[in-house]
Amino acid sequence: MPNIPEDAHASSGSFGDSNPSVVLEAAAATAAALLSNGAAASEAAEAASQITEAGGMQTATTSAGYSDVTIYWTDSEERTYFAIRPVPARVFDYGRLTSVMELVDRVRSGHVRPYEASRSVRALEQQRARYPWWATRLATGAAGSMASVLFGGGPFVAMAAFLVNLVVDWLFTALFRRGWPSFFVQAVVGVLAVAVAAVIQAIAPETSPAVVVVAVIIVALAGMTSTGAVQDAITGWYINAAGRIFEGVTNTAGLVAGVQLGLLVIHLLGLPLSISQNVGIGTFPLPVVLAAAALVALGFGIASQTPPLAFIPTALLAALSYATFNVVIPIAGAIWGAAGAAFLAGLIAVAVTNRLRLPTTAVATCAILPMLPGLQLYQGLLELSGRQPRPGSSLLAAVGTALALAAGTSFGEYCGVILWRALRVIAGRAFVPLFASPTRKGRWESHRTAHTKGPQRATSGDQRLTPDDEN
Repeated sequence: MPNIPEDAHASSGSFGDSNPSVVLEAAAATAAALLSNGAAASEAAEAASQITEAGGMQTATTSAGYSDVTIYWTDSEERTYFAIRPVPARVFDYGRLTSVMELVDRVRSGHVRPYEASRSVRALEQQRARYPWWATRLATGAAGSMASVLFGGGPFVAMAAFLVNLVVDWLFTALFRRGWPSFFVQAVVGVLAVAVAAVIQAIAPETSPAVVVVAVIIVALAGMTSTGAVQDAITGWYINAAGRIFEGVTNTAGLVAGVQLGLLVIHLLGLPLSISQNVGIGTFPLPVVLAAAALVALGFGIASQTPPLAFIPTALLAALSYATFNVVIPIAGAIWGAAGAAFLAGLIAVAVTNRLRLPTTAVATCAILPMLPGLQLYQGLLELSGRQPRPGSSLLAAVGTALALAAGTSFGEYCGVILWRALRVIAGRAFVPLFASPTRKGRWESHRTAHTKGPQRATSGDQRLTPDDEN
């Protein structure tokens, strides 16, 4: 692509062959694409600011909300422009996230004109997935199969977990395409998991069929895992954080309701399911369990379209994190074990991803997925059904573990940015997690009260306001 001409960002109000509305629309589209693919609000707002600054609008104000991105700018003649872009449904497409972050870096470095970013983002949104549907479906099944191994599932249980997670992935795709709310989709998945476990128990009573339920829970929870929500909360983007956390809670509630309904039906039919109360590494040797953890992370990496360059670092980091998790558990318990392991994952991921030019969240999030509290959640559901003692204690432990994973990863990334910059391990601004408040001076807060001059009208289609004399 051609380089930006010097007059394209020489001063505020000088745009070369672009115009303010197009640049603002490009910035808003880029920020919305980042938010929809798992980036934190501060990172999305920073990306929008880099594009507007490259377009000569140093005083543009960005508001990165939960459901939309709004950018305002007032020129030297007091004419106000703004662009609003809704945030699409949140998905985990780390390949697309990587491409958008690369685009922002190219705009910042001058290799892409700011106004071209909107067209580039639109092309990224329409391009085919990096991996075909059958590859991501097989990867999801493999991840579920290896998740069962983490809790002692034998070959028969692992194969059953593989098959049921293939069906789960197909259900997710089919029901979402038909417009089903995520809550009901998760509920259907929960019922299906329990039904399959009952069938397995009827076929092979000597196995541990409930491990299949745990594997399905982990796969379902992986689709809701976002460390960006905690990062938003820590850095003061409270509305974004509340929205993302509540979205995850609602989806988890659907899963819980489905599993609970399934357990109730199974109990009424006289087919009780049980599972060990020990949270450990199962019955396999440690090297086997660590290999399973690495394959779980790798499977989710493929399912979330992570670039191939991240496969080896993700697998190694997952194994290291899971080893740390199991070392700390006997000393401090599952919650602190999860926090310590997630901290290590975030710390190391910052240095690795900066070198490989990959989003930190892609590697760190996949690395912590083997530690998701699927077993604790299942035990909590058994307690609520009255078939285990201390009702609710395991559910509280599951919530604590989930928060520990998210907070530990964010804290590790934060410390990693400070440490690795001091040691000159990382350089530049691209592919480095950003921890910044929405009220940081000089970038996202409103620089002045905007007063418009002359008649204005809203244009259709791109949701931006443009002065009549610009048409």
